[in-house]
Amino acid sequence: MGILWRRASRAGAVAGMLMGSGVCLGYMVANLAGARAWPGLGAPGPATRWLDVDPIAAGVFGVPAGAGALIIVSLLTPPPQDVEVELVDRLRKPESMPVRGSGPPSTL
Repeated sequence: MGILWRRASRAGAVAGMLMGSGVCLGYMVANLAGARAWPGLGAPGPATRWLDVDPIAAGVFGVPAGAGALIIVSLLTPPPQDVEVELVDRLRKPESMPVRGSGPPSTL
């Protein structure tokens, strides 16, 4: 999202990655039998699942949480510097590569 939204900041990107990863890992661990047994929480079951989503699909919750954190933190921090914006612009629209001389087609 940082490449698509010019206002996204470095701090927002880091916060988004940490939040998304934390939500995914937390949801997966909360639904593992061994992880729940260790602190004495009991076996995972339907009550530990959100919207009956399997732990393997935790990204369903992690991606929106990460995007929300990216937006909120980016809006609360100073905007990126012009140098950073130019770098993102170059990533979005790379310069064309010069065409090398014509020759026989590659045999690879």
